[in-house]
Amino acid sequence: MSINITLIGGNITRDIEIRTIATGTAVADFSIAVNEKYGEKESVHFFEITAWGKTAEFVSKYFKKGDPILIEGRLNQETWKDKVTGDNRSKIKITAEQVNFMGGKRNDQSTDTSAPTPADDDDVPF
Repeated sequence: MSINITLIGGNITRDIEIRTIATGTAVADFSIAVNEKYGEKESVHFFEITAWGKTAEFVSKYFKKGDPILIEGRLNQETWKDKVTGDNRSKIKITAEQVNFMGGKRNDQSTDTSAPTPADDDDVPF
């Protein structure tokens, strides 16, 4: 059995690049920065993200550089041969399956690309 799930939150580091492939499917590429603090030390990690279909359309419509974002997805390893050295190269990217806003919901935006908006606290009967 294999499991490939990742949950990551950070800030978008560059403008989202959206394109449509030959089948008509939207594809969005962007990257996020994740800050970690260990005592007095702080480090920043950068991750490349690809979103497909409705998730790609949602991201390109509602997010921009600098926005905080929460991503649920899977890791994907890309491999290629370096054109100059001929060495095998690889990198890990994240394929976004769901995206959510972080830091508060904006009035004109839903909170999830794949599930109904959860009930507000006022709707909870206890």
